[in-house]
Amino acid sequence: MSVRGLVSIVVLVTAACGGGGGGGQPSCTEGQACTAPSACHAGTTSCASGTAVCVDAGNLPDGTSCISNGSCQAGTCKRTVSGTFRTTFWTDDGTKTTLNRMPTTVLDGTTGAPAALLVADSSPPGYTKFPLTVDASQGFTVPGVPAGPYFLELDKTEFFAASCGAGFSVVEVTVPQLFQQSTSTPDLEAVTAARSDLVVPASPLLQLTLDVTGMDPWTSSDQIRMASSQALPSFLSFPTAPADGATSFSGNADWIAEGLPDASKNDVVFVYQRAASSVNVGGNAATVRRGTKFKRLTDLTVVDGTTTTATVALEAAPQTGSVRANLASAQFAALASEVNPEAVLLGFGLSVQAVPHSSSYPDMPLNEQVGGLLTLGPSAPVNADYGTLAYPQFLDPLWKEFVSVVYNFDVASVKVNPFLLSNIPLSALPAGPMAPVVSPPKSPRVNGSNAFVKQFGVGLQPTISWSPPTIGNPTSYIVEIKAFALPCASGQVAGVSAVIHGATSFKVPPGILMPNIGYRATISARQAPWDTPDTGPFRTGTPLHSAQCVTAQFVP
Repeated sequence: MSVRGLVSIVVLVTAACGGGGGGGQPSCTEGQACTAPSACHAGTTSCASGTAVCVDAGNLPDGTSCISNGSCQAGTCKRTVSGTFRTTFWTDDGTKTTLNRMPTTVLDGTTGAPAALLVADSSPPGYTKFPLTVDASQGFTVPGVPAGPYFLELDKTEFFAASCGAGFSVVEVTVPQLFQQSTSTPDLEAVTAARSDLVVPASPLLQLTLDVTGMDPWTSSDQIRMASSQALPSFLSFPTAPADGATSFSGNADWIAEGLPDASKNDVVFVYQRAASSVNVGGNAATVRRGTKFKRLTDLTVVDGTTTTATVALEAAPQTGSVRANLASAQFAALASEVNPEAVLLGFGLSVQAVPHSSSYPDMPLNEQVGGLLTLGPSAPVNADYGTLAYPQFLDPLWKEFVSVVYNFDVASVKVNPFLLSNIPLSALPAGPMAPVVSPPKSPRVNGSNAFVKQFGVGLQPTISWSPPTIGNPTSYIVEIKAFALPCASGQVAGVSAVIHGATSFKVPPGILMPNIGYRATISARQAPWDTPDTGPFRTGTPLHSAQCVTAQFVP
């Protein structure tokens, strides 16, 4: 490309000017090499204006080094992006085994199939898509990716209640998950406390017959819960609950489990009762639920497709943990209008949770925490100090505790429950009240218009934008777009989620939205010291603070 035929981007250059010329003006050397604005373009000095300017002199030769592991190609700095999906299995005895295996979970639930790298650009679609193929060793290599940020796309399959005639039918849909990265070698490793040979049940709903003795007198708000590290968390529900006042129970339970415990593999399963009580401090009432009884089982083996019987003689849980429950609830509640003008506070409080091995980045297992060791649910959103509350510490020492503060809201018009969240390690709890660390993103917009107002005709690739929150300094944002209703067919795309660093806008990629379908967007501001532009999609840790706003419906 010649200099004469070029509409140039010019940059003032002083380095090309020597010291001292006529009248004290610096000299200028015509044609001297200079640094062009683009890394893969040559620059030459022009003195025509009387001041040295650097003009674009065309592409550097292909193959010229531009960044680490990158080279110039047709005037653009490109590199090869490669990675391997790995899972580290961290078992109860402390052994870590890393295998080339696709992680099973990401921040918003189950992981998806790797599909592509998306690079935002000035092309009509707004993105260039680089398909990727995962090989037998769970690795991929994608050449020719421009330097700078890109999205790693994982296509998640989930179920959706679609409109089918006069009713609804559950269909499988796809929701692409986009994780912004910039490195050529992304961190694609996950940590789990599960065994590498853990058997996943064919159906997550199992039948368990329990013979439980030693309960505290049962009330209608009590619960029986189960926890395991190597066999992953699970949830129990009772078709027929124990009678009020009962101290024993024999009957069936529906057990929603991610893995099947096996005593021969040294799996430990904890069964515990959560009982409710009330506190009232200075006229501020709250309900406290804590584990009061427990049993550590080392002989429970569950075989898929069978009904398993477990005999559980509960013991008193040692109440040796303590946490100061000082909540600035009025400050959280005051953020409702920033969540959405229609937002109504739904439920809120504090809980003590535990996770196997580590609650710190990068080794905290994702979505494997056990909740409900202690929960505090105030009756009103007022600033109140409920004092120091005891909580049980019956789990093995490998479990690490942290505090979670959550304020849930309801936005009925878009059928979603946005939240404000703080996960805080015990060592970092504030000396005073627990107050919002980050607030919701401000002024959400769709194509520049107020997103709190229903919009029509926004197009198939609208731009979602927002302003930084009034409280905090977000390290990333998450945009989640979901459809309200879909036609009766499987395989449709029901929305998209994107983790974004260093920007306050997101253009919806092509192939996501459909005409005449209503959508909503939830925008999360996240703040965490470990949350950097190249944090892996399967990593997490504490502290972590998050606050959401949600838009009104918009229709392409």
